[in-house]
Amino acid sequence: MTSNLDMCRGLTRAAYDAVIEARDAVGRKSVETRGADHSIFQHETKAEEAITEYLRKQSEKRPGLRIGLGVELIDRPFAIHRGTVTQMSYDEIKDFADVYFLVDPIDGSKADIPVLQAYVVGTGYGGELKENGTIQIGGTQEAYVTAIMCTPSEPTLKKALGCSMTRFDGTEFFADEYSAYVSDDGRRRSGPVAAEQLDDININTKFYTAAHYGHAAELATLVIGTLLRELSIPEERSPGVRSTGSTTFDMLQPGMTRSIAFDIRDELNKEMKKRGIAMKRGAYTHDFAPPTFWARRAGARVSDLDGSELDCDLFTYEKASYLVAPPGKAGETVRKVLADKVMPKLPALADILEKELNWTHAKKD
Repeated sequence: MTSNLDMCRGLTRAAYDAVIEARDAVGRKSVETRGADHSIFQHETKAEEAITEYLRKQSEKRPGLRIGLGVELIDRPFAIHRGTVTQMSYDEIKDFADVYFLVDPIDGSKADIPVLQAYVVGTGYGGELKENGTIQIGGTQEAYVTAIMCTPSEPTLKKALGCSMTRFDGTEFFADEYSAYVSDDGRRRSGPVAAEQLDDININTKFYTAAHYGHAAELATLVIGTLLRELSIPEERSPGVRSTGSTTFDMLQPGMTRSIAFDIRDELNKEMKKRGIAMKRGAYTHDFAPPTFWARRAGARVSDLDGSELDCDLFTYEKASYLVAPPGKAGETVRKVLADKVMPKLPALADILEKELNWTHAKKD
């Protein structure tokens, strides 16, 4: 019988398959469009539909199981039982469901699932042109379908039971209550992933800064500059800096590479709120919960800026700041710089943003 973790993995694979099918149906088009007709919106819809249908079919196979499904930005979660899908309030879901899945149909949409296609024409025998098919071009490394599962009676990140993140090149990252794994095709898998110790920050280290749009770049520049000065790192030993547009991608890296990921946009958001400005962008529950679960099972530490273990309610839609680092001294070194040296500078940065940037569109009525 299918286990709950198998269902968690199956729903991300079902969404992946649906999106790939929709993407490949584009045909010979070689132009990526933007706006309401951008393929990413179609992909998100396809992914959500595939997830719901997959769980509906699973509920027919397991008629005694009551499933709750929460999807990014949907106010009322889905209740799935015996092949029927309805919607309930979160309070009702807590009483109804045996297992609850929180899903992000596409994390990393700023990175873009490839929708640009180039039609390949090769040379056949005799030198004549021969049509060979299409190739996909785009950032599959940075876009994922993600899911985390819990029991509704204990709907917290710390009490979660498993997760799955299927990347749009087919690679899956999943974890149970004990270990983290990687699978290249949904079947073969690695042995348990174990993060390697990181004590020193140098040219081999990478920082993932969550600075994939303009205003966040101001914050990332402040953080990196402060780190370099406080740690007295010369230019020739300076670590690499990355901005991918994918919370999942960023948070997975410390479990596999010599890297540290952080997102402190919510700390700046708190300062901007004091000035009557609401910043909407940041890492939300559905963004950071699945990769946090995986990173911890891989041996990485995921904390708040005060050093406490990151946690959240999986039934809420809230933002948080985080620091993800391999085991070792480096993560705590960075956290202390963020807490002691960067945080005191945020009020001044907020003043600059309020005065010099066009925030009028973000002000509350």
